[in-house]
Amino acid sequence: MIPKKFTLGGTEYRVKIEDSSIDNPVVAQVSYPEALVSISSRSKGKKCTEDYMEASFCHELVHAMLETMGKHTLREDEELVEGLANQLHQFMKTAEYNK
Repeated sequence: MIPKKFTLGGTEYRVKIEDSSIDNPVVAQVSYPEALVSISSRSKGKKCTEDYMEASFCHELVHAMLETMGKHTLREDEELVEGLANQLHQFMKTAEYNK
């Protein structure tokens, strides 16, 4: 479910999954100047689950969406971003489509 790239507001973002470990629970970050979402596959020495990495991607996606919309103050509202990201992740995991 984590894409290799996506486009928002005419900007193509790349997604990089790094096989590295970081020492905090934050496993993803977005760089606006580089149009890059980086996701670590390990946190505190333990392998992250695919579900956790997907949820982290959704969190960074919401940050990037708000940045693209020029909503810089909202982009910094972690409670809002996390709430929207959780809803988006649940939608993506449970949606069933018409054929």
